[in-house]
Amino acid sequence: MNKMTLILHIGTEKTGTTLIQKWLYANRSRLSAQGVFLSDMLGWENNRRLVAYFRTEPDEFWTFNGLRDSDDKNRYFADFLTALEAEIESASDNHHSMVITSEHFHSRLTDEDDLTRFSAFCRKYFKDHVVVCYLRPQWDVRKSLYSTDLKNNESRAFDDYRNDASDRDRYFNYMDLYRRWKRNFPYAEMEFRSYDRDAFTGGDIRRDFLSTFPSEIDPTELEFSDRRENESLTLLEAAAYMAINRAVPLFENEGVNRRNYDYKKLISGISQLKLGKITDSHSHDIYEVFKKSNGQLFSEVFAGVDIFGYPREEEDATARMSLKDVAILVENLVECLVRYFDRRVLSEQAIDLIRDAALALGGEAAMQRKEMIALLEIAARARPEGPVIKSKLNEWRRSMSSSEVSGELGD
Repeated sequence: MNKMTLILHIGTEKTGTTLIQKWLYANRSRLSAQGVFLSDMLGWENNRRLVAYFRTEPDEFWTFNGLRDSDDKNRYFADFLTALEAEIESASDNHHSMVITSEHFHSRLTDEDDLTRFSAFCRKYFKDHVVVCYLRPQWDVRKSLYSTDLKNNESRAFDDYRNDASDRDRYFNYMDLYRRWKRNFPYAEMEFRSYDRDAFTGGDIRRDFLSTFPSEIDPTELEFSDRRENESLTLLEAAAYMAINRAVPLFENEGVNRRNYDYKKLISGISQLKLGKITDSHSHDIYEVFKKSNGQLFSEVFAGVDIFGYPREEEDATARMSLKDVAILVENLVECLVRYFDRRVLSEQAIDLIRDAALALGGEAAMQRKEMIALLEIAARARPEGPVIKSKLNEWRRSMSSSEVSGELGD
């Protein structure tokens, strides 16, 4: 087959990756018409499945996809490589380049052996290689990352969040990142760039990304939406998300608790919470931690130019709200919560009906007993202190456990 050129976008995280990815896939057919291919099977629009395939250690990809161990992962990816090889071979018939994009190459593919295996794969299936990576000051990344992690499962205050960053941290040490990829991709062109709008081609990171392609692409044939993606949380939104994560953790019993997302979706619609900026009391400390390695990076990659500068002084977070503004905020918050729960909370009469239906089922059959327990668990969630519910639920659970043990001994 005629091998394509690989444009590999590895991040870093918090450098407009979501914007680039959504823009790429929104223009998928237009790019294809100009000879640039985007995968169907690597993850839409973040190609993180490829990272997960080559990464040995478990991460949240396992949790979101119900993978408990390496055997589950092997089953999940059983036909993955064969299908990917076929996709690449088919695409090479009428495309000169392929773009693979995921910030998880920066954050998750850090093990040397994993990266070596991935490099061997890239070298096997592509003729030329360009590794594209945008870099942002570590202190800015930490703040933006905090906002993203709040949207997942973070429950700490910002002052307590990753405030012990070390120069040995592979996530934040960009000199280590550059050398690791240079070491494993010695045959590739390295395009490490500053995440700075003033430095972007045309003042747009998407146009700047296009400029890394070896084959010229006509941007006038592409659509450029001005919609912002993955915006950071405000100070008040951050406080609300923190509270949700403490009360209803996203990850529960090795699975994902969707109610966490429901509550955040509810909160995100309250415009009065879009106030205040998260301020950082550790930015100057983080600057000092990475001053040496950043200096080495600037010297080795950016011709001695300091692309980060010094942390900017931030606005005071003690801005005042009038009582009238607070009243409006409380009004909107309570209204949203009441409307949400009024559609979902069981009435006392409904709880009585569920309890009585479970008790009326009676019987000793295992399947019937499981159904009875399921009904009582619903009632118990709505009325946790109900004495009849608690008593019968404990009794039937003990009975089920005894039956299962007896069945195992009988086998």
